Amino acid sequence: MEFQFDPKKDEANRKKHGVSLDLARELDWNAMLISEDDVTQDGEERWIGLARRENRLYTTIFTVRGEDTMRIISLRPATNAEIRRYEQQGQAQRKSRTKQRSGRRSDQGRD
Repeated sequence: MEFQFDPKKDEANRKKHGVSLDLARELDWNAMLISEDDVTQDGEERWIGLARRENRLYTTIFTVRGEDTMRIISLRPATNAEIRRYEQQGQAQRKSRTKQRSGRRSDQGRD
């Protein structure tokens, strides 16, 4: 996956949020909780991603370009509300996987 960002915006992001946009490379994109952003600029769809790096949760705003290129617009530590949403979503996914596994076990041996 390729990450793109404007160096001037990176500097502004560091001043405003205390982190570089380059940190996006280190986020766990496979486990990222993604939702569509309400803000659209120049007709470009924006996405909000919540993902961990080590023990910290971060929020990133990005757009997708092509098959595997992300343009990083903003990156910052997640707010308390975003952390709660991320944790609740994770619990819901774990419950869903548990139900799927138990459903498969109860179906076994029914031939």
